[in-house]
Amino acid sequence: MQNNLDFFVLNEMLLNIGSVNSPAELQGMLCGLLCGGKALSEEEWRSVALDFMDLAHITLNEEQQSNLIALYELTARLLEDVNFSFMPMLPGDESTITRRTQELGYWCQGLLHGLGVSGLSGEASLSPEVADALRDLAQISLVSVDEDDDLEENEAYWLELVEYVKVAVLTVYTELSESNSNQNDSNDNSANDKNNVVH
Repeated sequence: MQNNLDFFVLNEMLLNIGSVNSPAELQGMLCGLLCGGKALSEEEWRSVALDFMDLAHITLNEEQQSNLIALYELTARLLEDVNFSFMPMLPGDESTITRRTQELGYWCQGLLHGLGVSGLSGEASLSPEVADALRDLAQISLVSVDEDDDLEENEAYWLELVEYVKVAVLTVYTELSESNSNQNDSNDNSANDKNNVVH
């Protein structure tokens, strides 16, 4: 895995291949897929990512493929981390508060798209915690800041939003993972029951 993969490394790669999507939106989409229980092979992930960026017609070089796979592995590992070290991939503090806030909105848009692609529908049976988290993430996807406001207040607001997104995503991932696991167990038991029927 690429150990130096961050927002700006991935952003440069995406610009070079002609993507109009940012690393934030791409990782958000990936998180949505993983939250929805859609594990992918390397080939499937490359295909999904390129389709998402409307770049299915291009061929990635070895380094570009490696970066995409590193993004998948890093994101999947962080979502599973028992120390809750997951953080959305966003620009660092050297970027303006406006840029960082915009990218957070893109990240949430990507997440919601990925959840839809994973098969999660608006009619799905969700716990109140997950439903509330998804509603809040939809609101955050439209977030903006007023540059005329106090910079310290904007920075504090930004930190609160990022922390909330982190907690909300981990809540969604954990609860949907448990739901998917229970559903799979139920399907397995049902199949076993059918196999045990005496004709």
